[in-house]
Amino acid sequence: MKQYVAIASILINNLSVIMGDESRVKLDCHNAENVFNIFM
Repeated sequence: MKQYVAIASILINNLSVIMGDESRVKLDCHNAENVFNIFM
């Protein structure tokens, strides 16, 4: 759930730089691809 909140915060605040520090993402494959597409 924390990942979704972090993603929503990035989108709401319109940040231009996004840094990630987790080597293991807890999103399922479908949602991980959706998030990736949003940021591209």
